[in-house]
Amino acid sequence: MEGYLRVDCSRCDVKCCIDQRVILSERDIDLLVSKGYKLDSFAVKRGSFYYLREYGGKCVFYDEMGRRCRIYEYRPLVCRLYPLVYQDKHVILDIENCPEAKNIGEDELWNAIPDLIELVFNLKKGYSKY
Repeated sequence: MEGYLRVDCSRCDVKCCIDQRVILSERDIDLLVSKGYKLDSFAVKRGSFYYLREYGGKCVFYDEMGRRCRIYEYRPLVCRLYPLVYQDKHVILDIENCPEAKNIGEDELWNAIPDLIELVFNLKKGYSKY
């Protein structure tokens, strides 16, 4: 998991952190718990899956004053892969909501796809601890 997409989020209006449902893999949960966060403080279970908690439509880790992610260096894989999205059994590049998506090169996209496949596979496998 090293080929994350490089996007410059500094000029963005952070649509990816607002009104989104960010699904968490078991690895994401383990990482955040290892950093001292309690599961119920950052996640909510909906059906069989855990999602990042939201307040007022904003991600629990979104810093409104700084307009950035408070856990950027260990954010969930879905966030690391954005604007590459698995949606309705298709992989799409979210050019509608991410102004930086058009600047991502083809090689960078291809390098990120194995991580996206791993995420989908792990989510289909389910959680063993939670």
